[in-house]
Amino acid sequence: MTPVETEFRDVEGRLDKLLTDAKSAFDSAGFDIEDSSGRTYHYKNEHLFWSHLFRREWPVDIARARVTIRLFYGEPIKAKCAPPEINVLWRAELFKLGRESDADKRKESKLLLSAVENLGIVNVVTKALDEASLCLPKAL
Repeated sequence: MTPVETEFRDVEGRLDKLLTDAKSAFDSAGFDIEDSSGRTYHYKNEHLFWSHLFRREWPVDIARARVTIRLFYGEPIKAKCAPPEINVLWRAELFKLGRESDADKRKESKLLLSAVENLGIVNVVTKALDEASLCLPKAL
């Protein structure tokens, strides 16, 4: 195993543990969670990455509001060159089924892995949800 893969596997394990420990909190908060990671090398993955999507959706009149939060960590280019950073991306959409979104806002930020561990993964995702939800109407 190369030094960059070793570093990736360490961060991957820490993130997986945070997610496993928080699974019941996410379930009770009504999040749909999708693992979209690339954890093995093959012809589509030259670089490894850990990626999870967290979704909440609610009705707004005849439309739907959806917030999707993505936490992403990619295999580093060089081992131990910088503390691991987690990308936090959110997307807020208001749409009618089968139509283009009426509202579509996005934002990206970065947090150190140590900050995600200190704050807790649930708090990181909930904060992103709260921020994104400000762009959308409330549920009826």
